[in-house]
Amino acid sequence: MSKDVGKKKRVARGYERKTKQMLIEEIEKLKAENERLKEENEGLRENNEKLKAENEGLRQRLLRTMADFDNYRKWVEKERKNLELSALEGVITDILPVLDSIDIAIQSMDEENKKGMIMLRDMMMRVLETRGVKPVGKVGEKFDPYKHEAVEVVKGDDDDVVVDVLRKGYTLGTKVIRCARVVVSKAENDNGGGG
Repeated sequence: MSKDVGKKKRVARGYERKTKQMLIEEIEKLKAENERLKEENEGLRENNEKLKAENEGLRQRLLRTMADFDNYRKWVEKERKNLELSALEGVITDILPVLDSIDIAIQSMDEENKKGMIMLRDMMMRVLETRGVKPVGKVGEKFDPYKHEAVEVVKGDDDDVVVDVLRKGYTLGTKVIRCARVVVSKAENDNGGGG
């Protein structure tokens, strides 16, 4: 029996040595695998940082492109409106002499015939007003060189006041498309010459 026990001890020690050796080899493999994974992980981190930076660059480019496109869209809309206004201004400028002729005709007509011409002029003005056209130049308003063309200056009580409108002016929106021809008063200076 002692032989059996000795044999078992030897087998157990051999098994123990092999197990230790296998464990040591397994630990070495795991250490090597761990090092490889660390290196791979570091590579992935670096790649992740590169991708983050690239993503941020692309995001910034996208934001700039979107802003550029929005600015372009606004510019195109503004240009379209300017083109429409320019075309409308041309047509309206061509119609204004017709309105002037109607006003002159109304002044020379008898009362019975005036009514029809006044209605026609009023209809034309309503159509023009729906397009943003407004008349400029009324007696009593302050002279504005951007809206009025002074063709005569007369002495009066007030300085720079419109006393007569020779030809109506018109605006299209905020733009003056024809200045009103007006007569303007100039206040008489009282020099206090005596007394």
